[in-house]
Amino acid sequence: MLTRVDLSRRWRCSTRKVDRMREQGLLAWVDLSQGRGARPCVRFRLADIEALETSMVKGPVMGARREAMSNCQDGQ
Repeated sequence: MLTRVDLSRRWRCSTRKVDRMREQGLLAWVDLSQGRGARPCVRFRLADIEALETSMVKGPVMGARREAMSNCQDGQ
């Protein structure tokens, strides 16, 4: 499982960019808080992230995902 910080480092982008991608439904995530506390404990499955990265390399995917990933890797 990756935290938002882990993922932002992996993709060389801001944690806010990762948050926006999650909020837009572009990233699958898991809430580990189990209903405890006011905020979710957000984690990303490594397999989901690797699948998204692979799909970006192999060919066409939804335009929003392609744009979001390219913006993230460009440091935006």
